Parts: sequence; C-alpha cells; structure tokens
Amino acid sequence: MHRVLVRAGVLVSGIFTVLFIYEYFGGSIFPVLWTFGALHLGVVFATPISTRLLRTLGTRTLIILAMPCIIAGLAPLYAIAQTGNVLGLSAVWGLVIFVLCNIAYRSLYWVPYLVDLSELLDRSRRGFQLAILQNAADVNVAAMPFWGGLIVGFFGFGWLFLFAVLFIVAGILPLMWVSNRYEMYSWGYTRTFRELFASRNRPILFAYMGVGIQAVAQYTVWPLLVFLILDKEFIVFGAVTALTFFIILLLRFFAGR
Repeated sequence: MHRVLVRAGVLVSGIFTVLFIYEYFGGSIFPVLWTFGALHLGVVFATPISTRLLRTLGTRTLIILAMPCIIAGLAPLYAIAQTGNVLGLSAVWGLVIFVLCNIAYRSLYWVPYLVDLSELLDRSRRGFQLAILQNAADVNVAAMPFWGGLIVGFFGFGWLFLFAVLFIVAGILPLMWVSNRYEMYSWGYTRTFRELFASRNRPILFAYMGVGIQAVAQYTVWPLLVFLILDKEFIVFGAVTALTFFIILLLRFFAGR
C-alpha cells in the first residue's frame, strides 16, 4: 500500500516536473540536464553516508524520514508555479532546493526499502515476485499521467504538485505496520567505491548502470521527447504516457516469469 500511494505521487509529479522545468526556463533542455544530472550524481556520493544509519535508526525509520524530503522537494516547484520565485529567491534557487531534497530522499529511501524487500522475498521466485510487486504498485497508478495531464491542462502545475503531496503523505500511514529492521553496513566511505569499481563486481556495476540509463530515459528524456512530438499538449501527453505504462505492466509480468 505504501508503494502504491508513494508511486502515485512520485509518478504524477516526476514526469511533469521535467516538462515544468523545460517550459519555465524558456524551452531550454539545459536546465533539465543540469537539474537531473546534479541530482543523480549527488545520490551516488550521499548514499554510502546515509546507509550507515541502518544500524542505529533501522529501515522503517529511514523510509519515513525520506518522505518529508520528497515533499520538501515539491514545495519550491509549487512556489515557482504559483509566484515565479521561492520566498523572494529566484527560480534557480528553487531548483537547487529541489535537487538537495531529492538527494536526501533517494539516499535515505532506496537502500532500506531494498533491504526489506530482499528479506521478505522468496529467493527461488524472486524475479516473479518482483514483477508482481512492481505491477501491484503500478497497476493502480498507471493512469496517473493521464490525470496529471488533465490537472495541468485545466488548473496548472501548482495544483499538480499539491495532488502529488497528498498521495505521498497518505503513503506514510501504511509504514506504521512495517517492522523496523536493523542492519550493519560495514564498509567505510572509500571502500564502498573501491568495491563498486572492483573487477569482480563489474558485471553488477554495468547491469545497474543499464538500469539507471533506462530510468533516465523513461522518466526524463522520453517524456520530454513525446511532449515535443505532441506539440506540447499536456492532456494528450498524459494519455499516451498512461497507455505506455499499461503496456510495460504486461511486458514486465511475462519478463518476471
């Protein structure tokens, strides 16, 4: 339930955030590239630090702490959409706040979430179970881009970001029924990167680089490309995106098996 709600908020805001930055900064691709490039690079260097907190705070606590971070990241986007600035500061500072908050969210969230997932899945059926879990989270939110397109088309980006926040806040409640797991992350900061680039780990490194490239293509490059092809029609863009996600659900189910 947590993943369904949070995924809905992240999906409906994330795809349109790319379009919002592109449109607000005069139809230039460079603010989009700088924003998301800095975000992903920051996560690389922040994650080994936040992972050390698994031993003292536990998985559930870190996931809960990540939720206000993503909400705080949406706040400057809402302010820019409504007033063109963030508490009197320029929109560029709003993007800086957005990047920093999302670095905190991702570095706090994903390792604890995946630790819990690895503990709860059946090792012999992990691929199939991952496909089912991911589809369960996505099947209820695949239509979110369509609703997001309607909201932006009729009410503007400000209401879209508020809509996303409501889902993310609701997603905190199911975590009250999730156990708090404590794990020891024994590597130091520099050893983490030595292991990352070690020759024996190269297949894993390349595999997850592929996952990262796919994610950037799916949620950053592809939405902007489709948006421009559709001549900046937000509602049509939302409908096409929703249809694409439904097709992905079917493909993922068979790939998981």
